Amino acid sequence: MKVFALLAATMIGWSAASPAQAQWKPEQLPQLEAAFVAGISTDYTTIQYPFRFLSTCGAPYCFGTNPDTTYGQPDFSNGAPTPVISAKMSETDAWVILIETPPPMKYWGVTPYIFNRYYSSFPKDPGNSGYMTIFESLTDTTNLLLAGTTGSATPGENTFSKLAAFVITADRKTYSDVLAQLVSIGFPSTAINKLDLPLANFPGVPMHMNLGPTGDTYTMLLRLTYPEDPAQMADYVARNPQGFYYLSPKTKRPNSPMQATTYRIPGSGSPEPPELRTARDGLAAQLLKEYRSMFGAIKESDVPVKQTTNYACVTDGFICNSDNPDGFDTAAVGNSSQFSMQADDAVLVVGVNHAISDVGTGKATYFSHTAVNVTTNQGILAVDDEWLAGTALKAAGISSSKDPRFATYKSLYAFLISYNCPATPTPCMTIPQGDDTHPGIPIGSVMQLTGRFYLDPVGKTRPSTDEVIIERAFFMTRRLSDPGG
Repeated sequence: MKVFALLAATMIGWSAASPAQAQWKPEQLPQLEAAFVAGISTDYTTIQYPFRFLSTCGAPYCFGTNPDTTYGQPDFSNGAPTPVISAKMSETDAWVILIETPPPMKYWGVTPYIFNRYYSSFPKDPGNSGYMTIFESLTDTTNLLLAGTTGSATPGENTFSKLAAFVITADRKTYSDVLAQLVSIGFPSTAINKLDLPLANFPGVPMHMNLGPTGDTYTMLLRLTYPEDPAQMADYVARNPQGFYYLSPKTKRPNSPMQATTYRIPGSGSPEPPELRTARDGLAAQLLKEYRSMFGAIKESDVPVKQTTNYACVTDGFICNSDNPDGFDTAAVGNSSQFSMQADDAVLVVGVNHAISDVGTGKATYFSHTAVNVTTNQGILAVDDEWLAGTALKAAGISSSKDPRFATYKSLYAFLISYNCPATPTPCMTIPQGDDTHPGIPIGSVMQLTGRFYLDPVGKTRPSTDEVIIERAFFMTRRLSDPGG
């Protein structure tokens, strides 16, 4: 292996006297893959599986997808017509992803999941057994603020359009072997990211890492959200610059478990200022006064918060819908967070723009609202923090920075959603009904309005729900007239 390592290092132009980060370029990904596979295959069976990107769901059930996110995931179907997004793993197996990281964008991250779990007795139906889809995160996400790449020896720096390796495994020796092989061919150890599957975290509900008839299945997601240059993003997706490899030791051995996984704690100790809550309530009161003559009924809704609770889904036996520890969601309107609308109904949402920008509070890297078709659990249309910026000023009729409300209202947002947007200064999100080729939410269908709060730049995980001001939402029915109509 040492002879091969020297040959590989010569092939890629790396020398011990040069910083490894500076020598590895994205265009050298094929050489990296070839050198890694040639070396690791001495001791591990290595199978490469296709990696695919999805920007639309195309399935009967979509796990709450964000329409503004492109998702990357492996395909274990072995060429079958229907993709298979999860596979079983033994306790000593590993997935290795060698990748050119995405171009500049607001957010990217890699998350491993348990997808299907076999229960000898369902937690909520003890008399029955079988597989259940869980789709629950198993570790914190390795995101653009934490990832090691060839762009810098410091994790989280220069993480766009660089090379990186991600190793997903529950076995310490397997990880050590992968690390050693990559380093032996000159790849920097600081660009190798470990995502350890938490065998040690499951004393009550142990992971079933085996290839038999009751083994769990696993998957992973690469999320890509809000690129700076859509054309650059489209080129990246078309090139698909990564290799996904499934490794199994050729010699069977017992598991050498990782240490128990610890998780990043949300929060930076800096809550949003209380004057924004006062301003939010003042704006809501102003708008409701305007709309009371326009709608027959207005009702404020609870805005429940949903966030990762480690292993709750697999323990209790319910679907987690591909939760991401880097964000939390709100579900704004209706009974059990679900509602339906007629053509002239509307929902008013008033809140704080939490994202990093000149109008935000800096508590989130991005923030958005999505209209979701509950039947398919598919996000249909989203508006993000950039679209929301300035909407409160428009809704309140503030056109001058000399207005005493300007300083606070520029950090707020206000918008409507409706099938038939009313003629008001408040910006409105028109709900698409869909057709044979485009998904939508037909009038009267059950829907949900999801708010996404993503990645506190200080804590490098989701914002703390104790530090952000949650939006208010109002369901308005039976439109009577438009203002001045």
